[in-house]
Amino acid sequence: MRSQMLGRVHYTHSMILSQLGVDENVILELLCTSACDVPLKARQLLLENMPAGHDMNSLASYLQSSKQAYSMQGLRLRVEQDKLFERALMNTKDALLIVCDPRDKELGIGMDENQFLDWMAREKADSQMVDFFLMWLRFEVREKRKAAMLNRQPLEIEGLSTDNDDNPIKIKVNDQIISLQGIFRPLSNYYPLPFEMKGERYRSVEHYAYEKLFIALKLDDKCIEKIQTTVLPADVAVMARRYFKKQEIPEATIEAKMAKMDRWRQSAMKHKIAQNEYLQQLLLSTGDALLIDCCDGDPMWTCASSEREMQRLLTKPYVGPADLIKWMRNKVRVEHLSVLRLAVSVVLCFAKSKYSLKDDKTPKTLAHLVGNKTGLLLMELRVKLASQTESRIPLISHFNTASLSSIVSPNVICFTAESVFHPLYPAEIRVVEGQPLFASPAHFVASQAVKYLGFNTEDSEYVMETESSLECWERLHETIEAKGRGLEREQSWWMERRQKAIKDALALLFEQHPPVLRALLDTGDAMLVYCARFCSMETELSIGMRESDLRAWLYTVDISSKQLLELCTRPMAFRPSYLGGNRLGLILMELRREFVLRGAFPHTLPELPIST
Repeated sequence: MRSQMLGRVHYTHSMILSQLGVDENVILELLCTSACDVPLKARQLLLENMPAGHDMNSLASYLQSSKQAYSMQGLRLRVEQDKLFERALMNTKDALLIVCDPRDKELGIGMDENQFLDWMAREKADSQMVDFFLMWLRFEVREKRKAAMLNRQPLEIEGLSTDNDDNPIKIKVNDQIISLQGIFRPLSNYYPLPFEMKGERYRSVEHYAYEKLFIALKLDDKCIEKIQTTVLPADVAVMARRYFKKQEIPEATIEAKMAKMDRWRQSAMKHKIAQNEYLQQLLLSTGDALLIDCCDGDPMWTCASSEREMQRLLTKPYVGPADLIKWMRNKVRVEHLSVLRLAVSVVLCFAKSKYSLKDDKTPKTLAHLVGNKTGLLLMELRVKLASQTESRIPLISHFNTASLSSIVSPNVICFTAESVFHPLYPAEIRVVEGQPLFASPAHFVASQAVKYLGFNTEDSEYVMETESSLECWERLHETIEAKGRGLEREQSWWMERRQKAIKDALALLFEQHPPVLRALLDTGDAMLVYCARFCSMETELSIGMRESDLRAWLYTVDISSKQLLELCTRPMAFRPSYLGGNRLGLILMELRREFVLRGAFPHTLPELPIST
């Protein structure tokens, strides 16, 4: 470790001489001195250039405090700039650090290594007798890492629009990705949410934009009525293309008017959110996450990538949120180039390295990131709304953790979607004796969604006909996403009804399958955590990480199970990036406590058979 300390000596003594007003040429002479001779050389130079009215006695207190302060500052600079030094320091973990330097009795131990070991054995000294800057610096680095992982500061990046002075609007973003699905779906332009604009009512943003297009093309009221009566926003563009082809409207005429579609969509999107306070709160609840809309639609307004691919890209050391947004923004801007200019730009782009950060062009392999204008404009609106309020709504109903936090043990037990604790576990359950069996708890949850959201017969059969719990779960969410069921009802499902259905389904599972109940009771008072990679659709159900990642994160941030429990119940905007709400784990802990209070004991129940 001593070899890592050499630069600190030059820095410390040069800063002291500089503060005492010693000439720069004298300080340069000190910097040319070898590290082992710096203290003596610094003393000699100070004696030769002593400030008027002072001597070594009058400066003794100042020199001592300055030496300590600048030594610590030098070490801080070293740990920030030298990754090898930082790694060597952190690899010492919690060991006592001793600087064995016989020439430095103040900041070192004043002995070489052998002398110090002899002294330790002779005096029977322990680690409480020595305190050193390196150990404090190690603590500072550890705390800084912990704070960075618990509260990542967002980056300020240029958005898509410009202000009145033609300067790019800044957006704030961290490294979390949120796709507009599940509870976030109403923020999409392709969600059927009626709004009013200039005294007229429109089914969605897409309905407004295409109605304006039909008016610009001077089509009659009967044609416009076809737009108004199209139910789903995603079908509006399909209907319009068919009509243009049927009426043989020239492509040049359509393209000339289509140029205004961006302005119409943007205007309608702002009106939709401005008129709905819940949408404003929903947008704010995303914190500083990077928003993407991955639904089928206009390729410049949606994102052809996926949430999982974006997350994978951000694991690359040379890719950050700023790069993703830059590539999306570049793609938006080049859409107006001619074919020739676009071809030239592509050639220039890939003449350099694959992901060169000095290259502003979108890499060829990532051309499918497209424009994502919806996400970019939503992030601009979010910055504006965030400047007006600091309140953030939770994405799920409140969970009272008082009874759990008082008894939860330090032990953390993780489980996955393959566990017997998950609703996907293929164990048959029945609500009332004599009624048909559900193939799994997931089927019961799906049946509750079918009833509450008012699925028609065709959709109900599509969701419930499969015996596979995983397929049933996927079909349920696919059907909810495909057809809007009304903002209020859908949000009630995501925030409250779904969790109640899951708890009821799991309660039936444990009551009707005693071995599974025993497995739950055998967890004692441990913190139960549902481990799965972060997914916007289930951001509140899982912890947002795999077990290995979670345990590494818990070790780094050094928090207890009680602190983790408290973090999970915060609104998503106030949680660390990618940390989910773990509501499934909390539901299981609540059920475990309820069964214990009802007198259930694991030793009275049959063991769960484990097949090999």
